[in-house]
Amino acid sequence: METKSIYQSPEQSARDTSEMSDLELRNYYSQDEICVQAVAWIYLFSGSFVAVLTLVFLKLSTDIDHLLLQFMSFCTLIVSVVFVLLGWGMRNYEPWSRTPARFAAIVMMFFVPLGTLVGIICFFLLKERAHREIFTVKYHAILLSDPLQNKYHKFWVPILIG
Repeated sequence: METKSIYQSPEQSARDTSEMSDLELRNYYSQDEICVQAVAWIYLFSGSFVAVLTLVFLKLSTDIDHLLLQFMSFCTLIVSVVFVLLGWGMRNYEPWSRTPARFAAIVMMFFVPLGTLVGIICFFLLKERAHREIFTVKYHAILLSDPLQNKYHKFWVPILIG
């Protein structure tokens, strides 16, 4: 008998999550998991992509000895590292990453035109789907007990693509 995938569309209804078993809780928040993983993938990808571009510009700015371009490249490099760290935190459902990830989505909106679209999507997903319950220690323990959790969510893939 094949087990039911947790990523199938569950019956979404307002329920008391404190009385749910681990499997019921995981099924209840499976769509939220997918949204958080999508935002984490976007942050890892965009952070690594911008970091590579920034390193190229930083090398060019040091070759031509342009101080303003060096400063701007260094600031952009810091922003890209923050995006990679937030992506890692969202990927691992770390509680500290939830609020700064929303702020990072707002920052991403200033990178017109693609960043605006991606920032709006990320902000919407985090606002609607990044519930506090999936960033708790209890839920993190449930995720770690799943042997297939890391099979589908590789940390290095979006970084390598970016």
